[in-house]
Amino acid sequence: PQCRTIIISIITIIIKQQKPFRFPIIGLNASIKIYVIIIIVLHYIQNTSSFNPNINTKTPHPCILMQTPVMSTMSTISISTIPFSSTSLSSSPPSSDDEKSQTSQTSLSSHLSISPPTTPRPSSPSNPYSKILIYGHRGSLYDECENTLPSYLACSTHGSDGVELDVFRLKCGTLVCYHGTGTDEEPGRMGESHGVNGGISWYTWDEVDRMEVKESWDEGVCGVGKLKGAKVPRLRDALELCKRVGMGVKVELKEDGIEEDVVEMIESLSMSSVCSISSFKHSRLLKCKSLSPSIKTGALFSSPLPPDFVSQAEKVKADEVHLRYDTCTTDKVREAKNAGFGVMAWFRGPLSMLCDSEGWDDAGNEDEDMYRIVMGTGVDTVCVNRPGVAM
Repeated sequence: PQCRTIIISIITIIIKQQKPFRFPIIGLNASIKIYVIIIIVLHYIQNTSSFNPNINTKTPHPCILMQTPVMSTMSTISISTIPFSSTSLSSSPPSSDDEKSQTSQTSLSSHLSISPPTTPRPSSPSNPYSKILIYGHRGSLYDECENTLPSYLACSTHGSDGVELDVFRLKCGTLVCYHGTGTDEEPGRMGESHGVNGGISWYTWDEVDRMEVKESWDEGVCGVGKLKGAKVPRLRDALELCKRVGMGVKVELKEDGIEEDVVEMIESLSMSSVCSISSFKHSRLLKCKSLSPSIKTGALFSSPLPPDFVSQAEKVKADEVHLRYDTCTTDKVREAKNAGFGVMAWFRGPLSMLCDSEGWDDAGNEDEDMYRIVMGTGVDTVCVNRPGVAM
């Protein structure tokens, strides 16, 4: 930083006073360009020195590069049975520029008033978390490339109760497991993960099966070695794997028009009792119920959580509500349970969680403390990026 300051001062003098602070032989403009390059290199080195080693990317994630953690403030959660000295999470991420520019951390404990822990430690036979189900978000994506068969199998190795996966239908009609980027109108974009144009639905199975994941993919937190050779799986192969190892499956519908095919596949594999179908677009759930009243469905909600989330779930006859982890206050969980819903807390993608964790000083990036906080709110299931830690 000191070197950078000196160089900036020199460049300022050059620009303002046109003094001969230049390299020999070359002119003023060329000298300025060299100084700018040096500044860029120093800035890169300084900021990458604190880069999270778990994120294996060639370019540091903006949350680290810019040193502006995105804080997720959660509504106060009253927890009296958490066997550790942590707290609750607060409401949805700030929207104003002033809030986003915060660099100081907030103690989760400051949001709660709890007496010293009197309940047993998690390793005790009377572990209060033992009945909470652990699902791997897109598998176990820190161990293997997300939404791949090895990632789902890694969940089983950790002892997880199940996996959550995302489903699209290809141009040829094949159902596959993939997340991607994009908007609600155009989801499943493959540019960041595979370096090709458009969404995955643009392609046939033969084309997708030949695609390779980019080694520089930011979301590829499992590391370059695991990204190489990673393949998009067919939904049928994923379901058959989970059935073979005895795991449940949360199937998230990422587009319209695939409800009938998904329901039919689940029923053809006799997996209705261990599968549930979820979506942020709740009309898809109602269609699934009309096709098979016994199929389990979960209404997904993001942040901010709408005040009438329970009535929204009731309207589409959902069995569960899936709430973003930082909206799972004990009051909201209790409200959903009183209405007869199962409650799952879902955690955001790995880079979003990395940003969130920068705002807390007593809970890390999906570490045991953070999981215990959310589990302490009374949820039935957690859908996490680190199932091994949660277990």
